[in-house]
Amino acid sequence: MKNYFLAAVFALFGICPEFALGAAPALDALSRAAGDDAVLAASPAPAPRPAAESAKPPALPLAKKEWTVMIFANGSRDQFDYLKKDLEAMSAVGTTAKINVLLEVGLPQTSTSTIVQRMLVLRSDDTAPKGAIYKEWKSRDMGDWRNMAEFVKWAKTNFPAKRFMFIISAHGTGFLDLSFPTSHTKGLSSDEITGNYMKIPQLKSLFGETGHVDIFLQEACLMQTAEVGYEIGDKVDLIMGSEELGLAYLGQYAEKLAYLDAHPRESLGKIAAAFAQMFRHALTPGSMITDPITGREPKYPSRTFSAVRGLELKNLPAKLDAWVKTVIAANEPEIISNALKTTVRFGSLCKTPMCNPNILPYTDLAWFIRQIGGTSENQGVRDASAELIKFIDNRLVVANGALNVNPAGIDYSKLSGIGIKMLSVQPTDAMLQGMGVKVDTEYGDLALSKDSQWDEFLNWIGKSYYPQR
Repeated sequence: MKNYFLAAVFALFGICPEFALGAAPALDALSRAAGDDAVLAASPAPAPRPAAESAKPPALPLAKKEWTVMIFANGSRDQFDYLKKDLEAMSAVGTTAKINVLLEVGLPQTSTSTIVQRMLVLRSDDTAPKGAIYKEWKSRDMGDWRNMAEFVKWAKTNFPAKRFMFIISAHGTGFLDLSFPTSHTKGLSSDEITGNYMKIPQLKSLFGETGHVDIFLQEACLMQTAEVGYEIGDKVDLIMGSEELGLAYLGQYAEKLAYLDAHPRESLGKIAAAFAQMFRHALTPGSMITDPITGREPKYPSRTFSAVRGLELKNLPAKLDAWVKTVIAANEPEIISNALKTTVRFGSLCKTPMCNPNILPYTDLAWFIRQIGGTSENQGVRDASAELIKFIDNRLVVANGALNVNPAGIDYSKLSGIGIKMLSVQPTDAMLQGMGVKVDTEYGDLALSKDSQWDEFLNWIGKSYYPQR
């Protein structure tokens, strides 16, 4: 076993020539649509410096603790610089008497190889990360859900705890996985070397293998949608993530781990509220966190973070269907058309022509429902809308940290915390100059589509709306 942390001698601290020269693969336009402004501003890796020495790995299994936190970090492409800062933050707390912190991290070395290491993260008294390495691979697919599942099962077996948190730190595009026009970033945790990624229906397989997890935190863009959460269901008590694009440096690992260590027996609801408050504080004008690479504050600080109850997701299809039935029966095309044109569109923070916000088919569920319920002349629609919003706000979403105003003037503090598919204002082909759009995962392949009438509702909208264009 190497006596240095994180392969790290050459990968993490810039000895990889491609990253040291800033020659990470360029993003195409659609990748940029699903990326974030902080990532795109990333600077070349700093000059090499010595890696922290690794401690001898403790014999396994360890004694049972309050929490085991399992972090699967995919360092492909432009996440490289920010991942180093995350690792420093993890080591600021590290493994304690109450919590274990496990990390499986992958970083590209050449165009055809990735170093992946599995370790117990230890506390470091300086800024250099420190860990005890258990396994190392010269090539391991960071986009294969089976590798994620094996990591979690290994961690749960060897680092037993009363409660478990699983974190995936990677690129994400929700259920969207375009195969044409091509995009480097698809689904969740795209692997730059293999081209593989986790399709959203594979989440069911992932958690079928891992078994129950108390908290699943997706440190990735656009993942907090009803479609994603419904695939996971009651295998996870709390599903955390963002409806919107993320900030690569807002993992807040030191704060989150310190909170768990200080409050190891806190209820999940209070933990979710604390994490949401951390998020809000970091993006509040006057105390706003700055990009550690560029030293700048985010240009558009409108971001989202929320926690959703996995157990309540099973009730969502029936709630959606009752609302859909009422709205279709009322048949108010002008109300629907206005809601379609004015609802919030996630992914709207990018700047290139190909990333018009309407191409990303996500909206906030309760925002859209309010647009209709608040303007409908039908009492049944108003009542059904109020009932669905009550379910979302009081039962489904546990905590919501969204805040600030986006470039379109929408106040994110009024979002519900759970996204869902929405039609584009213009047909997608027209927005892409007549090119046919192909995806690897059809919407009908998703469990929420099969178990609810949401896609039928969207088709009904489209038939009346698109001809008007």
